[in-house]
Amino acid sequence: MVIAVGSSQRALSVWASVAVGLACLACGPADVVEIEGRRIVSAANRPVRTGLSTAQRFGASTTETQEAPLSWTLPPGWQELQASGMRLANLRPAGHPDAECSLVILGGSGGGLVANVNRWRQEQMGLEPLAPGAVEQLPVMNLLGAGAARIELNGTYTNMGSEPRSDWGLLGAILVSERFTIFVKMTGPAALVANETSAFEAFCGSLQVQMPGQAGTAPPTLGSGPVVQSQGAGATGASRSGGSRGVFDFSLPDGWRERPPGGMRVVNLEAGASAECYVVELPGEAGGLKDNITRWCGQVGAQPLGDAAVAALPTIRCLGEDCPLLELLGEGQSSALLGVLLVRPEGSTFVKMLGPRDELLAERAGFIAFVESMERVQ
Repeated sequence: MVIAVGSSQRALSVWASVAVGLACLACGPADVVEIEGRRIVSAANRPVRTGLSTAQRFGASTTETQEAPLSWTLPPGWQELQASGMRLANLRPAGHPDAECSLVILGGSGGGLVANVNRWRQEQMGLEPLAPGAVEQLPVMNLLGAGAARIELNGTYTNMGSEPRSDWGLLGAILVSERFTIFVKMTGPAALVANETSAFEAFCGSLQVQMPGQAGTAPPTLGSGPVVQSQGAGATGASRSGGSRGVFDFSLPDGWRERPPGGMRVVNLEAGASAECYVVELPGEAGGLKDNITRWCGQVGAQPLGDAAVAALPTIRCLGEDCPLLELLGEGQSSALLGVLLVRPEGSTFVKMLGPRDELLAERAGFIAFVESMERVQ
């Protein structure tokens, strides 16, 4: 992606190689679609609108036949700011004036994964570079159906033209290919970044490729959609029109509440005063069992598990299979977590509950009952 900025115009060139790579992610290796286009749009101030494709965000005419490559969903409470420079998306997480989240696409490898991870660590967060081979061991997350490296850092943040800020957090995803590199990065006070982790993951999961000749309808804003009402005492039949994301029936534990699904969450629940429980489905093995467990440990400040500890985890039934049950309820953690992981080559399902330790201890039996009650509707 090459963007030239002038005093009155911005030129946006979407390289054919970038578009081909994005098309491959959307369609699989058998469908290669070339997208070529060049637009000149005004850089004058204009109202920020949500729910639009990238082409519409840049002010391109809706009558043009070529679309810019991506659209996305804005998480609740976030604000969308004017796109600028090389940023296709420029967001303000949780409306906090010092926090920001950006989306950038570069043609080619963008310098490579190792160089970019260590650039974030050294130049922006004041941390030591990772040792050789350590970058390849980073956890992964879903980005356009592929496994992107997930980077989570705390330190003293320094950005161009700004004073260093201590106790700052950086959460990012980097997807590198020969044709293009995608960077998604959120920065802000460490506590805020931790609180907005789920929203960041939902934003990444909402990114969609806009194919040529298609309407390019963006996904609905998170929080939209009908709330499924309970049916009978203590049980909910949850019919989801999620397509390839799956459709589930399940029993809703007493006192739990449903929220509309959104982003990567195909089931979205609340329990107690502030705990949340949700189900995410990802293509393939989504990075594998141990990498996801390591990432979850990091989310609540727990020590990562070794191979023996992962193998020794207890199991419960989920969707007809025995799945590892992860319980991170230790004293001194920033928060607590209960999780179940069903990792398969044909697609993976993750059930996770987050919240204060006392609430999760009180709702543990309800969580296990919910997981065991889940059934996929054909």
